This record gives sequence, C-alpha cells and structure tokens, in this order.
Amino acid sequence: MQLKTTTDYAIRVLVCLAAQKGKIVPSGVIAESMGIPRKYLTHIGMVLKSDDFIESYPGAYRGYRLLKDAEEIRLLDVVSLLEGTVRLNRCLENDCYCSRGAAPDCPVRKCYEVMQQKWESFLRGITIADILAGIEKEEVEKRIDGAAHQK
Repeated sequence: MQLKTTTDYAIRVLVCLAAQKGKIVPSGVIAESMGIPRKYLTHIGMVLKSDDFIESYPGAYRGYRLLKDAEEIRLLDVVSLLEGTVRLNRCLENDCYCSRGAAPDCPVRKCYEVMQQKWESFLRGITIADILAGIEKEEVEKRIDGAAHQK
C-alpha cells in the first residue's frame, strides 16, 4: 500500500505549521520548504481546512495557521481524511464485502485483520508533534507494540 502524494503533502503541511507554533505561515514558505507545488498546496489547504486542522488567511501574504495542537493530531486522522479509508482491503470495510461471499471465514481476511490492527495502531500512536520532534524508529516500534497489546 502506498499513501497518495496528497496525503504525504498534507502531513508535511501540518508539520511545517506545527513548527511555527500558532503563527501564520505564508503559503509560499510552506510550498518552498516542503517541496509542494503551490497549486497543490491550495487544494490540500482546502481539505485540511474542511476538517478544522488549519485556517487560511487570504490576501497578499496568503497563508495558513494550525488550529489544533500538534500533540492532538494523529496520523490516523490525517490519513483517514486524505485517503478516504485506512482499510488495507475491501473486505475489512464496515460492509465486509467479499467477492467470494466468504469474508467471515476467510483465512486471508484473518491475516488482513491482524495487519489492519497493526496499521491502525501505528497511525493512532504517532502525532504531528512526534514527527516534528524527530521521533526515533525504536520509539515508533514501542508505541505500535504497546498499542497492539492494549487491545
């Protein structure tokens, strides 16, 4: 599975804004520092604004400001918003659709369920503040393992 470019850019936007601790950041600064095309940034800004992650400022300095604390923004929230779903396979969606009609008893689905639990634990366990702080790989692994054992 690969995240969409839009999702990657949205995470970068949030990290950039979090680094500025509540200040308005001009869109040109975000685009340049994060390697995001300006037109793409406008689209991402609208999506993040629609879910109250950020607010936008029009005018000559046109920019964005983070509305939530970086510690409160979990990757799960961002990925769900931008990807539309975090499910690894169609059979894991709420309707359990299976082209074979075997979803509840399927051994492949059972494997996917374990993978799904780990994936969501990871996304739930990492915040924008963690990324900004340069969280180490070992800490990420601890959080995933800890979250998986709590369920």
